[in-house]
Amino acid sequence: MDVLVVGAGVAGMLSAIELQQRGCSVRLLDAGVARQPASWAGGGILSPLFPWRYPDAMTPLTLNARRDYGLWRDRILVAGGADPELLDGGMLVLEPGDDEQALLWAGRHDVRLEQISAARHMPWLADRPALWLPEIARIRNPRLLKGLERLRQRAGIELVRDQAVSIEQDFAGVRVLTSSGVVQAADKLLLTAGAWTAGLLPLPLRQSIFPVRGQMLLYRPTVPFPDTVLLSPAGYLIPRADGLLLAGSTVEPGIDDSIPTEQAWAQLKQMAEQLWPALQGVTPVAQWAGIRPGANRPLPLIGELPGSEGHIWINSGHFRNGLVCAPASAALVADLVCGLEPGMDPAPYSVSGSSSSPP
Repeated sequence: MDVLVVGAGVAGMLSAIELQQRGCSVRLLDAGVARQPASWAGGGILSPLFPWRYPDAMTPLTLNARRDYGLWRDRILVAGGADPELLDGGMLVLEPGDDEQALLWAGRHDVRLEQISAARHMPWLADRPALWLPEIARIRNPRLLKGLERLRQRAGIELVRDQAVSIEQDFAGVRVLTSSGVVQAADKLLLTAGAWTAGLLPLPLRQSIFPVRGQMLLYRPTVPFPDTVLLSPAGYLIPRADGLLLAGSTVEPGIDDSIPTEQAWAQLKQMAEQLWPALQGVTPVAQWAGIRPGANRPLPLIGELPGSEGHIWINSGHFRNGLVCAPASAALVADLVCGLEPGMDPAPYSVSGSSSSPP
């Protein structure tokens, strides 16, 4: 079958490659800089923030992200792409306040988690209580995107730079009208355009996904930061292999422009200095913003659009978990589009329930 995938962020790239591996003829349609994906802007933590606060159905989408990205990294390196810097080091969660819930979640899913003093990994935090997840890894988003672009090219998957404007469906398949006036036709359509997916959905579903701006700062510290992600209720710090340090992030619902603000600069700088006083007096070297696909429920939308008779599918609404969910989400939606038995239960992510939050 011929499948048109709208959106070439991490979710779209992985979905396209997974579909091709299942025998589909795949094309990608992406608006480029006009609607840049959130994928490049994130911090790259391969875990939801406070994963025990989500429904248990989030865990199958995220639990094996470290393993899956290890396989994708190997494919990228074999193809001659740049190393996406998949790094281990764990995550220290400072004063979460719901330790019992976290321990129960870890026990249900066989996740290593310890209650410790934060000073074990970051001495300046004195005896503040923390949770330690030693198996959490991180990856460098922009390099991952470049690597997936290399795999797309090697696979011969066509990428059309144009913006999808509207969708029409008939008995023969789907037609997508683009901003340049071109009609892209396909047997099936997969929407992976992040926050921009909303405008392509039927009216009853358009409120299911909405833009949420997130801003970050980048530091070049004068002394090394530990090789560990530090997460707190106020924000997080993420070290890179080259010694740079990310500080994030804001959550600004309803904003769809990626223009950084002075208010976010001040907010993030204060947060970073409180988490690590060594940053006091250090000026950030960069600030940026990305637009996440917020959703009106805690789980993403993965599956067939109701009433489309198997022609229109969606893989979106991941909010802050797009990167960590991407490998499992892509494999799941590719199985569903191709009529194969998926490796996990797709029911919790069904689009038919997107108008209300599940328990």
